[in-house]
Amino acid sequence: MDTFAKLFTHPTMGQILVVIDRSADNESVDVRYSYMPPGLGVCSTAYKWPDDDNGWGAAEEHFAAVTEESATAFIEPHFKMASTFAA
Repeated sequence: MDTFAKLFTHPTMGQILVVIDRSADNESVDVRYSYMPPGLGVCSTAYKWPDDDNGWGAAEEHFAAVTEESATAFIEPHFKMASTFAA
């Protein structure tokens, strides 16, 4: 797999960055969604799979299916919740 990141720009939510990578603790493979609600720094949420062949296969399948619409739909509730913490 050559592509490891997808960047989308939503007209009201701004940038949505989706990255597939091994987790920092090397225990899982993650598809991580990063976004920045108003008044906050960068927030992220990840789907996680075991760091084995089956986990990588499932993560790669999920990542390949990510579109701007699906990324927006996934982060929208997180974006709304996080924005309630902004001053």
